[in-house]
Amino acid sequence: MHRLRNVTYLIENPRLIGVYQRGGIVPISHMLDHSWLREFDIATVLDIGANTGQFAVTINTIIPEAKVYSFEPLPDCFIELKARMANVKNFTALNLGIGEDKGELEFERNSFFCFIFFSKND
Repeated sequence: MHRLRNVTYLIENPRLIGVYQRGGIVPISHMLDHSWLREFDIATVLDIGANTGQFAVTINTIIPEAKVYSFEPLPDCFIELKARMANVKNFTALNLGIGEDKGELEFERNSFFCFIFFSKND
């Protein structure tokens, strides 16, 4: 049923088919694609923990004039993020994480979730 809703939404809003084709998030585009959001005249979007650019693609499609800054610390995700957004002129990708504390992180990944361990630098 969820997929049928997404397909119906894309048929009704063909300009957002690009979100799907570029690997964006169709349900998020459905939630954010409203005139009231565009009326805010948003100039800058920060995408913290960008992964491979799913949100960056989505928000760029909805408000293409906004500058998008995506932060992604994992090298493999960062490479895919940059490739996915390579043709977007008002996009900047930064290969670093954003957090409350200064320091280094060790990521342990598996197919289900990611653990993050913090170590503070004095």
